[in-house]
Amino acid sequence: MKQNHLPPNLGLKNFLFLCIALIVTDLTAQNNDVVIVDEDFPNKTGLMASLPVTVQFFEINTGTTFQHALEKAFELNSNLENIHLFCTSGDSSITIGDKEYSMNNVSNSLNHRKFKVYSNVNLLVYSCSLAKNTQGTTFLEALASETGFIVASCFSCETIDEELQFDFSTSSNFVSPTLFK
Repeated sequence: MKQNHLPPNLGLKNFLFLCIALIVTDLTAQNNDVVIVDEDFPNKTGLMASLPVTVQFFEINTGTTFQHALEKAFELNSNLENIHLFCTSGDSSITIGDKEYSMNNVSNSLNHRKFKVYSNVNLLVYSCSLAKNTQGTTFLEALASETGFIVASCFSCETIDEELQFDFSTSSNFVSPTLFK
């Protein structure tokens, strides 16, 4: 029985080509988005199932602070451009973990120096109510001031799909990124 053997260098070359191809595939699959989902966000399971496979996400549970959640987003992706925050909200506050963040406590809850080193980061707050009223937009502006991020939110979260538009932004140069491609 005749055995076919690859020339010694050809086998190594094929192996190296495969390794390079896998590395390139991994690099091109990288995404500059991180999704943060609060454990109490309505339809959390449906949301997580609809995320693109290249998007990194993590769930916030009781005891996680807003500061810690933002730090973890940067740990997951050092090239982070967009933080998509899915949490419950009121007219002028958001709830992360088991803590409510509002104008009364946001400046004491975030270490603004920690985030000022990141430029051109968008914090996209998926909320049904914050951008609809003055108290909510004032809170979103305070988040921008404390983090140095461009903060955006939408007037309605009736549907979360590729048509979602962020109607409010703390920057006039904001371009709404598409999470659900």
